[in-house]
Amino acid sequence: MSHHCYDDDTQLIFSFPPSDTMASARISESLVDISSWMAAHQLKLNPSKTELLVIPGDPSPAQDLALSKNNSMIFPSATACNLGVTMDNQLSFSSHVANVTRS
Repeated sequence: MSHHCYDDDTQLIFSFPPSDTMASARISESLVDISSWMAAHQLKLNPSKTELLVIPGDPSPAQDLALSKNNSMIFPSATACNLGVTMDNQLSFSSHVANVTRS
């Protein structure tokens, strides 16, 4: 796992092979650890603002990476915003281009 922090946003980056059946459990464990650290420092991890973007290798079978955090489910998103850039799960940037041209 690696991470990137900017202002009040934190991004976690996990890399794992498509055959890894424990990826969801490891990501969930990391969220629990981070949430515990945040609570100890008077901070709160907001599950409603937590996004999960899965960018699969090609070709790879789809993985069910739904995560559970404090009785909230976090499902993979098709897109996620990163410092004003809309990333999509296929790295096509079509969502970002559509958002920029719309504005």
